Amino acid sequence: MMAAVWLAGCSGQDRVVNIIVSNPTRMVRTDEGVAISLGKLPAFARRGDFKLLDDAGREVPFQLDDLDGDGTPDELFFQVSLGALETTAFHCVSRRGEGKIQKRVDARLIRQDQPGLSGAIWESEWLAYASFGPQALYVYGKSTPGLYGSRILSAGSAVGPEGVLNYLRVGLGMGAGSVFADASSAAGLIDRPFANSAVVEYRLVTAGPLRGIVEMKLKDWKTAQGKIDLRERLEIDGGQRYLKETFQASNWPGKNVLFGVGLAALPGEARTTSFENRFVSTTRGPVILGNGPPEEGFMGAALIYNPRDFVSLMPAAQPDQDHRVYLRTPQDPLTVYLVHAWDRDGRFHSPVEWHGYVAQLAERLNAPLDVFISD
Repeated sequence: MMAAVWLAGCSGQDRVVNIIVSNPTRMVRTDEGVAISLGKLPAFARRGDFKLLDDAGREVPFQLDDLDGDGTPDELFFQVSLGALETTAFHCVSRRGEGKIQKRVDARLIRQDQPGLSGAIWESEWLAYASFGPQALYVYGKSTPGLYGSRILSAGSAVGPEGVLNYLRVGLGMGAGSVFADASSAAGLIDRPFANSAVVEYRLVTAGPLRGIVEMKLKDWKTAQGKIDLRERLEIDGGQRYLKETFQASNWPGKNVLFGVGLAALPGEARTTSFENRFVSTTRGPVILGNGPPEEGFMGAALIYNPRDFVSLMPAAQPDQDHRVYLRTPQDPLTVYLVHAWDRDGRFHSPVEWHGYVAQLAERLNAPLDVFISD
């Protein structure tokens, strides 16, 4: 009966391709991204001459992205929400849709007046990340969800009548997440791109409206064992509070050079835990006096990865140091997710809630949706 609903809006001349999406888990999936190579779709879809409908005949927002920068779209992206073990269908119909899509993310390049200071911003409704040159990532929390654009860099300033934008401070060092190479034989000293003359090039892949992607290329990153050329593709999706990082090295000095992602210890960090698919840290939890409100809040940080990619963990030995998560070297694409929380945005109210969220998110991200295409 549902198929009849969307078919009622099609003429006999419309060409249709069906996209079947299934949730293989018993977890509810909300605003989950679906990315499909346009090479798997018919010519009318590759040209963008279609609208995307669900089984109820409602138009579904989507975007077409040019991932390789050749001027031609390569990938279809849209978001779905599914219940436990639910399967649903979407239909590409060969006629133009209304084209009205609410912007849920922003990604942009930063060109500052200061010499050598350039970078990028990734922003969803909940959080924003920024990078300047081949340095650490910085994360910004929001007391009011929304998109703030370049004003995200004015940490702590008023952004309008709806709320205040505040800096979610994660300390110095590797900040909210940064790559490193360990080419030492004994001391465990690491090489980081900004400290070893790496040249960084930024390319805005897509600014949204549903996902934002910026690509960074690190060239001539010097280590004790040789140079590294590394491509990082960083993506933020609407409704999510994680930044997806995919790494691929075009050359690697050798098996004695280790690779990893580091996070600065949170200020006032009270607890860190690690599992086969994630590393999680939190600051002190709320202190409740009697029946009164919490007197102090908390912040949380996490790194989620595939268990097959994990090598080892070196927690920070001192409060002002970095946690190092060692992963397999990225000669083949390697993906991790940086996740952050801040109690002032109202989503989490305790470290226990935060840890539960990260555990479910790690399970979800390591169990992607099943996608099947048919005529």
